[in-house]
Amino acid sequence: MYLRVVAACLLTTLTLACDGRASERRANGASPLAPSILAYHKPHHDNSIEQMGRALQLGFRRIHLVATLFCQLDDAHRVTDYGVIEEGRFTPLDADRLATLAAHYREIFAAAKSAHLEVAVTAHLNAWGPRAEWRNHFDFDPLASIGGFSYANSLIEALVAAHYSNFGSDAWELSVVGEMGGSVFRYPQQYAQWLQTLKADPRNRQLNVGVSLNFNDAADQLAVSQSQWEQFGQLLQHSDFVGMSLYRPIALPVDREHFDEASEQFLRQFDGHGFQRHRELPLVLSEIGLGGGREGNRPASTPAEAALAPWEGVVDARRSPWSDPTMQQFRRDFHRALLQFLEAPRKPLAVQGAYLWSEGSWDPLDIVDHGFFDA
Repeated sequence: MYLRVVAACLLTTLTLACDGRASERRANGASPLAPSILAYHKPHHDNSIEQMGRALQLGFRRIHLVATLFCQLDDAHRVTDYGVIEEGRFTPLDADRLATLAAHYREIFAAAKSAHLEVAVTAHLNAWGPRAEWRNHFDFDPLASIGGFSYANSLIEALVAAHYSNFGSDAWELSVVGEMGGSVFRYPQQYAQWLQTLKADPRNRQLNVGVSLNFNDAADQLAVSQSQWEQFGQLLQHSDFVGMSLYRPIALPVDREHFDEASEQFLRQFDGHGFQRHRELPLVLSEIGLGGGREGNRPASTPAEAALAPWEGVVDARRSPWSDPTMQQFRRDFHRALLQFLEAPRKPLAVQGAYLWSEGSWDPLDIVDHGFFDA
Protein backbone atom coordinates (compact mmCIF):
# COMPACT_ATOMS: atom_id res chain seq x y z
CA MET A 1 0.00 0.00 0.00
CA TYR A 2 1.50 3.30 -1.09
CA LEU A 3 0.48 6.11 1.22
CA ARG A 4 3.15 8.74 1.74
CA VAL A 5 2.40 12.19 0.39
CA VAL A 6 5.14 14.12 -1.41
CA ALA A 7 4.62 17.65 -0.16
CA ALA A 8 6.51 19.40 -2.94
CA CYS A 9 3.87 18.45 -5.49
CA LEU A 10 1.06 19.90 -3.40
CA LEU A 11 2.90 23.16 -2.91
CA THR A 12 3.35 23.73 -6.63
CA THR A 13 0.53 22.11 -8.59
CA LEU A 14 -1.28 20.42 -5.70
CA THR A 15 -0.77 17.15 -7.52
CA LEU A 16 -0.14 14.61 -4.77
CA ALA A 17 2.14 11.64 -5.27
CA CYS A 18 2.37 8.77 -2.81
CA ASP A 19 5.64 6.89 -2.72
CA GLY A 20 6.17 5.21 0.64
CA ARG A 21 4.76 2.13 2.33
CA ALA A 22 2.54 2.35 5.39
CA SER A 23 5.30 1.06 7.64
CA GLU A 24 7.62 3.81 6.40
CA ARG A 25 4.93 6.41 7.03
CA ARG A 26 4.51 5.23 10.60
CA ALA A 27 8.25 5.24 11.12
CA ASN A 28 8.77 8.84 10.03
CA GLY A 29 5.56 10.16 11.56
CA ALA A 30 3.97 11.49 8.37
CA SER A 31 0.22 11.08 8.02
CA PRO A 32 -1.57 10.16 4.81
CA LEU A 33 -3.40 12.98 3.05
CA ALA A 34 -6.01 11.73 0.61
CA PRO A 35 -8.89 13.11 -1.46
CA SER A 36 -12.52 12.38 -0.74
CA ILE A 37 -14.55 10.38 -3.25
CA LEU A 38 -18.20 11.39 -2.95
CA ALA A 39 -20.91 8.76 -3.29
CA TYR A 40 -24.37 10.34 -3.38
CA HIS A 41 -23.43 13.26 -1.15
CA LYS A 42 -25.60 15.00 -3.73
CA PRO A 43 -27.80 13.10 -6.18
CA HIS A 44 -25.44 13.68 -9.11
CA HIS A 45 -22.53 12.13 -7.21
CA ASP A 46 -23.13 8.78 -8.88
CA ASN A 47 -19.74 8.84 -10.63
CA SER A 48 -17.53 7.70 -7.76
CA ILE A 49 -15.45 5.41 -9.97
CA GLU A 50 -14.75 8.31 -12.33
CA GLN A 51 -13.67 10.40 -9.33
CA MET A 52 -11.42 7.54 -8.27
CA GLY A 53 -9.81 7.58 -11.71
CA ARG A 54 -8.94 11.24 -11.24
CA ALA A 55 -7.31 10.45 -7.89
CA LEU A 56 -5.29 7.71 -9.55
CA GLN A 57 -4.15 10.09 -12.28
CA LEU A 58 -2.79 12.37 -9.57
CA GLY A 59 -0.80 9.53 -8.02
CA PHE A 60 -2.87 8.70 -4.97
CA ARG A 61 -2.83 5.21 -3.52
CA ARG A 62 -5.34 5.97 -0.79
CA ILE A 63 -8.82 7.47 -1.04
CA HIS A 64 -11.52 8.54 1.38
CA LEU A 65 -15.00 7.38 0.40
CA VAL A 66 -17.81 9.60 1.71
CA ALA A 67 -20.92 7.41 1.64
CA THR A 68 -24.31 9.09 1.95
CA LEU A 69 -27.86 7.97 2.63
CA PHE A 70 -30.70 10.47 2.34
CA CYS A 71 -33.36 11.04 4.96
CA GLN A 72 -36.36 13.19 5.77
CA LEU A 73 -36.89 15.14 8.98
CA ASP A 74 -39.73 16.43 11.08
CA ASP A 75 -39.83 19.90 12.63
CA ALA A 76 -37.72 18.70 15.58
CA HIS A 77 -35.03 17.36 13.21
CA ARG A 78 -35.98 13.77 13.97
CA VAL A 79 -35.33 11.38 11.09
CA THR A 80 -38.68 10.09 9.82
CA ASP A 81 -37.55 8.09 6.79
CA TYR A 82 -34.46 6.83 4.99
CA GLY A 83 -34.35 6.86 1.22
CA VAL A 84 -32.70 7.67 -2.09
CA ILE A 85 -33.23 10.39 -4.67
CA GLU A 86 -34.84 9.35 -7.93
CA GLU A 87 -35.52 11.92 -10.65
CA GLY A 88 -35.09 14.70 -8.13
CA ARG A 89 -37.52 13.26 -5.62
CA PHE A 90 -37.04 11.52 -2.29
CA THR A 91 -38.08 7.86 -2.48
CA PRO A 92 -38.30 5.83 0.75
CA LEU A 93 -35.87 2.97 1.07
CA ASP A 94 -37.11 -0.51 0.25
CA ALA A 95 -35.36 -3.83 -0.33
CA ASP A 96 -34.83 -3.23 -4.05
CA ARG A 97 -33.45 0.27 -3.62
CA LEU A 98 -31.15 -0.84 -0.84
CA ALA A 99 -29.92 -3.68 -3.07
CA THR A 100 -29.16 -1.16 -5.82
CA LEU A 101 -27.28 1.07 -3.39
CA ALA A 102 -25.33 -1.91 -2.03
CA ALA A 103 -24.41 -2.97 -5.57
CA HIS A 104 -23.06 0.51 -6.25
CA TYR A 105 -20.79 0.28 -3.21
CA ARG A 106 -19.60 -3.17 -4.26
CA GLU A 107 -18.64 -1.68 -7.63
CA ILE A 108 -16.71 1.13 -5.94
CA PHE A 109 -14.76 -1.27 -3.71
CA ALA A 110 -14.16 -3.60 -6.66
CA ALA A 111 -12.67 -0.72 -8.65
CA ALA A 112 -10.50 0.25 -5.69
CA LYS A 113 -9.31 -3.34 -5.30
CA SER A 114 -8.48 -3.56 -9.00
CA ALA A 115 -6.50 -0.31 -8.77
CA HIS A 116 -4.68 -1.41 -5.58
CA LEU A 117 -6.16 1.51 -3.66
CA GLU A 118 -6.63 1.60 0.09
CA VAL A 119 -10.08 2.90 1.06
CA ALA A 120 -11.01 4.79 4.23
CA VAL A 121 -14.72 5.47 4.70
CA THR A 122 -16.87 8.08 6.40
CA ALA A 123 -20.64 7.58 6.29
CA HIS A 124 -23.34 10.16 6.90
CA LEU A 125 -26.91 11.26 6.27
CA ASN A 126 -28.13 14.21 4.22
CA ALA A 127 -31.63 15.64 4.51
CA TRP A 128 -33.89 16.04 1.48
CA GLY A 129 -37.23 17.75 1.33
CA PRO A 130 -38.94 20.72 2.98
CA ARG A 131 -36.82 20.49 6.14
CA ALA A 132 -33.24 20.79 4.94
CA GLU A 133 -30.87 20.94 7.89
CA TRP A 134 -27.21 20.34 8.74
CA ARG A 135 -26.70 16.73 9.76
CA ASN A 136 -25.14 17.70 13.10
CA HIS A 137 -28.68 18.53 14.25
CA PHE A 138 -30.28 15.21 13.25
CA ASP A 139 -31.98 13.15 15.95
CA PHE A 140 -31.85 9.42 15.21
CA ASP A 141 -30.88 6.21 16.96
CA PRO A 142 -28.60 4.36 14.50
CA LEU A 143 -29.99 0.98 15.58
CA ALA A 144 -33.69 1.89 15.54
CA SER A 145 -35.86 0.80 12.63
CA ILE A 146 -37.48 3.65 10.73
CA GLY A 147 -39.72 2.55 7.88
CA GLY A 148 -38.30 -0.95 8.13
CA PHE A 149 -34.62 0.03 8.07
CA SER A 150 -32.06 1.36 10.50
CA TYR A 151 -29.02 3.44 9.63
CA ALA A 152 -26.87 0.54 10.83
CA ASN A 153 -28.54 -2.23 8.83
CA SER A 154 -28.88 -0.20 5.64
CA LEU A 155 -25.97 2.08 4.74
CA ILE A 156 -23.35 0.71 7.12
CA GLU A 157 -24.18 -2.94 6.44
CA ALA A 158 -23.97 -2.21 2.70
CA LEU A 159 -20.49 -0.76 3.20
CA VAL A 160 -19.28 -3.62 5.40
CA ALA A 161 -20.55 -6.19 2.90
CA ALA A 162 -19.03 -4.30 -0.05
CA HIS A 163 -15.63 -4.11 1.62
CA TYR A 164 -15.67 -7.77 2.64
CA SER A 165 -16.73 -8.99 -0.80
CA ASN A 166 -13.70 -7.31 -2.36
CA PHE A 167 -11.04 -7.03 0.35
CA GLY A 168 -12.01 -9.89 2.67
CA SER A 169 -11.04 -9.17 6.25
CA ASP A 170 -8.19 -6.81 5.31
CA ALA A 171 -7.66 -3.80 7.55
CA TRP A 172 -9.81 -0.76 6.86
CA GLU A 173 -10.90 2.47 8.49
CA LEU A 174 -14.59 3.28 8.98
CA SER A 175 -16.13 6.31 10.61
CA VAL A 176 -19.75 5.28 11.10
CA VAL A 177 -20.89 8.91 11.23
CA GLY A 178 -19.49 12.25 10.16
CA GLU A 179 -20.68 15.52 11.72
CA MET A 180 -23.67 13.93 13.44
CA GLY A 181 -23.02 14.81 17.06
CA GLY A 182 -26.71 15.34 17.77
CA SER A 183 -27.21 11.63 17.23
CA VAL A 184 -24.01 10.46 18.93
CA PHE A 185 -24.65 12.40 22.14
CA ARG A 186 -28.34 11.55 22.32
CA TYR A 187 -27.64 7.83 21.88
CA PRO A 188 -24.07 7.17 23.05
CA GLN A 189 -24.99 3.82 24.61
CA GLN A 190 -26.40 2.59 21.30
CA TYR A 191 -23.27 3.71 19.47
CA ALA A 192 -21.05 1.93 21.99
CA GLN A 193 -23.10 -1.25 21.60
CA TRP A 194 -23.00 -0.92 17.82
CA LEU A 195 -19.23 -0.51 17.63
CA GLN A 196 -18.83 -3.61 19.80
CA THR A 197 -21.07 -5.54 17.41
CA LEU A 198 -19.18 -4.32 14.35
CA LYS A 199 -15.83 -5.34 15.81
CA ALA A 200 -17.16 -8.77 16.80
CA ASP A 201 -18.27 -9.45 13.22
CA PRO A 202 -15.79 -11.94 11.68
CA ARG A 203 -15.82 -9.90 8.46
CA ASN A 204 -14.27 -7.03 10.42
CA ARG A 205 -11.32 -8.73 12.07
CA GLN A 206 -9.09 -5.74 11.24
CA LEU A 207 -11.70 -2.99 11.30
CA ASN A 208 -10.45 0.39 12.52
CA VAL A 209 -13.65 2.12 13.63
CA GLY A 210 -14.76 5.36 15.24
CA VAL A 211 -17.03 8.38 15.00
CA SER A 212 -16.26 11.76 13.45
CA LEU A 213 -17.60 15.00 14.92
CA ASN A 214 -17.46 18.69 14.12
CA PHE A 215 -14.46 20.82 15.13
CA ASN A 216 -16.72 22.78 17.48
CA ASP A 217 -20.18 22.17 18.89
CA ALA A 218 -19.48 18.44 18.72
CA ALA A 219 -22.52 17.73 20.91
CA ASP A 220 -24.84 20.02 18.90
CA GLN A 221 -25.44 22.33 21.89
CA LEU A 222 -27.23 19.54 23.74
CA ALA A 223 -27.45 19.57 27.51
CA VAL A 224 -25.44 16.35 27.79
CA SER A 225 -26.11 14.56 31.08
CA GLN A 226 -23.36 13.01 33.17
CA SER A 227 -24.77 9.59 32.27
CA GLN A 228 -24.51 10.42 28.58
CA TRP A 229 -20.94 11.62 29.03
CA GLU A 230 -20.08 8.34 30.76
CA GLN A 231 -21.67 6.41 27.89
CA PHE A 232 -19.73 8.53 25.39
CA GLY A 233 -16.58 7.57 27.30
CA GLN A 234 -17.58 3.92 26.85
CA LEU A 235 -18.11 4.57 23.15
CA LEU A 236 -14.54 5.84 22.93
CA GLN A 237 -13.32 2.69 24.70
CA HIS A 238 -14.64 0.71 21.73
CA SER A 239 -13.21 3.19 19.20
CA ASP A 240 -9.87 3.02 17.40
CA PHE A 241 -9.77 6.74 16.56
CA VAL A 242 -11.78 9.92 16.95
CA GLY A 243 -12.53 11.99 13.86
CA MET A 244 -12.96 15.71 13.29
CA SER A 245 -14.27 17.90 10.48
CA LEU A 246 -11.82 20.80 10.54
CA TYR A 247 -13.18 24.12 9.30
CA ARG A 248 -12.03 26.33 12.17
CA PRO A 249 -11.72 30.05 11.36
CA ILE A 250 -8.15 30.97 10.51
CA ALA A 251 -5.92 33.62 12.06
CA LEU A 252 -3.75 35.17 9.36
CA PRO A 253 -1.08 34.53 8.32
CA VAL A 254 -1.95 30.84 8.36
CA ASP A 255 0.70 28.48 9.70
CA ARG A 256 0.92 24.98 11.12
CA GLU A 257 -0.08 26.26 14.56
CA HIS A 258 -3.60 26.72 13.21
CA PHE A 259 -3.99 22.95 12.93
CA ASP A 260 -2.36 22.22 16.28
CA GLU A 261 -4.70 24.71 17.95
CA ALA A 262 -7.77 23.42 16.12
CA SER A 263 -6.98 19.87 17.24
CA GLU A 264 -6.55 20.97 20.84
CA GLN A 265 -9.79 22.99 20.75
CA PHE A 266 -11.62 19.93 19.45
CA LEU A 267 -10.26 17.56 22.10
CA ARG A 268 -10.82 20.05 24.90
CA GLN A 269 -14.59 19.73 24.36
CA PHE A 270 -14.40 16.26 25.95
CA ASP A 271 -12.18 17.11 28.94
CA GLY A 272 -13.47 17.02 32.50
CA HIS A 273 -15.98 14.20 32.17
CA GLY A 274 -14.13 11.35 33.84
CA PHE A 275 -12.28 9.85 30.88
CA GLN A 276 -9.09 10.50 28.92
CA ARG A 277 -9.61 8.13 26.02
CA HIS A 278 -10.14 10.98 23.53
CA ARG A 279 -6.57 12.10 24.23
CA GLU A 280 -5.18 8.60 23.83
CA LEU A 281 -6.78 7.80 20.49
CA PRO A 282 -5.30 8.88 17.16
CA LEU A 283 -7.07 11.72 15.41
CA VAL A 284 -8.54 11.53 11.91
CA LEU A 285 -9.27 14.74 10.00
CA SER A 286 -12.33 13.30 8.30
CA GLU A 287 -12.98 16.53 6.41
CA ILE A 288 -10.63 19.40 5.81
CA GLY A 289 -10.86 22.19 3.31
CA LEU A 290 -10.69 25.87 2.52
CA GLY A 291 -13.63 26.99 0.42
CA GLY A 292 -12.62 30.58 -0.24
CA GLY A 293 -16.16 31.73 0.46
CA ARG A 294 -18.08 34.06 2.71
CA GLU A 295 -21.54 33.98 4.24
CA GLY A 296 -24.21 32.76 1.86
CA ASN A 297 -21.89 30.62 -0.26
CA ARG A 298 -20.53 33.66 -2.06
CA PRO A 299 -16.90 33.94 -3.18
CA ALA A 300 -14.68 35.88 -0.81
CA SER A 301 -12.68 38.75 -2.27
CA THR A 302 -9.80 38.69 0.24
CA PRO A 303 -8.00 36.11 2.39
CA ALA A 304 -9.31 37.90 5.48
CA GLU A 305 -12.89 37.26 4.35
CA ALA A 306 -12.21 33.64 3.42
CA ALA A 307 -10.40 32.96 6.70
CA LEU A 308 -13.51 33.77 8.74
CA ALA A 309 -15.51 30.83 7.37
CA PRO A 310 -13.47 28.07 5.70
CA TRP A 311 -16.68 26.02 5.42
CA GLU A 312 -18.12 28.54 2.93
CA GLY A 313 -17.42 28.11 -0.78
CA VAL A 314 -18.95 27.84 -4.25
CA VAL A 315 -19.59 25.02 -6.72
CA ASP A 316 -19.82 27.14 -9.89
CA ALA A 317 -16.32 27.52 -11.35
CA ARG A 318 -17.37 30.76 -13.04
CA ARG A 319 -17.53 32.25 -9.53
CA SER A 320 -14.25 30.72 -8.33
CA PRO A 321 -12.55 32.74 -5.61
CA TRP A 322 -9.15 31.38 -6.63
CA SER A 323 -8.55 33.45 -9.78
CA ASP A 324 -7.07 36.29 -7.73
CA PRO A 325 -3.29 35.86 -7.11
CA THR A 326 -3.60 36.90 -3.46
CA MET A 327 -6.29 34.29 -2.88
CA GLN A 328 -4.23 31.67 -4.74
CA GLN A 329 -1.31 32.32 -2.42
CA PHE A 330 -3.56 32.05 0.63
CA ARG A 331 -4.77 28.64 -0.50
CA ARG A 332 -1.21 27.44 -1.10
CA ASP A 333 -0.11 28.74 2.30
CA PHE A 334 -3.04 26.89 3.89
CA HIS A 335 -2.08 23.57 2.31
CA ARG A 336 1.61 24.10 3.05
CA ALA A 337 0.76 24.62 6.72
CA LEU A 338 -1.47 21.54 6.69
CA LEU A 339 1.33 19.37 5.34
CA GLN A 340 3.76 20.72 7.92
CA PHE A 341 1.27 19.85 10.65
CA LEU A 342 0.70 16.34 9.30
CA GLU A 343 4.42 15.71 9.12
CA ALA A 344 4.88 16.47 12.82
CA PRO A 345 1.75 17.17 14.92
CA ARG A 346 2.35 18.65 18.34
CA LYS A 347 3.05 15.76 20.72
CA PRO A 348 1.42 13.69 22.11
CA LEU A 349 -1.15 14.03 19.33
CA ALA A 350 -1.06 11.33 16.64
CA VAL A 351 -2.86 11.94 13.34
CA GLN A 352 -3.94 8.78 11.56
CA GLY A 353 -5.25 10.38 8.38
CA ALA A 354 -6.47 13.59 6.78
CA TYR A 355 -9.00 13.87 3.96
CA LEU A 356 -9.46 16.83 1.66
CA TRP A 357 -13.07 17.75 0.95
CA SER A 358 -13.37 17.16 -2.80
CA GLU A 359 -16.17 19.45 -3.87
CA GLY A 360 -16.29 22.81 -5.60
CA SER A 361 -13.94 25.52 -4.42
CA TRP A 362 -12.85 23.46 -1.40
CA ASP A 363 -11.08 21.03 -3.73
CA PRO A 364 -7.70 22.05 -5.20
CA LEU A 365 -7.53 18.81 -7.20
CA ASP A 366 -10.75 18.87 -9.29
CA ILE A 367 -11.75 15.39 -8.11
CA VAL A 368 -15.51 15.99 -8.35
CA ASP A 369 -16.15 19.41 -9.89
CA HIS A 370 -13.92 21.07 -12.45
CA GLY A 371 -12.43 24.52 -12.75
CA PHE A 372 -10.92 24.95 -9.28
CA PHE A 373 -7.59 23.13 -9.79
CA ASP A 374 -4.52 24.94 -8.47
CA ALA A 375 -2.37 24.77 -11.59
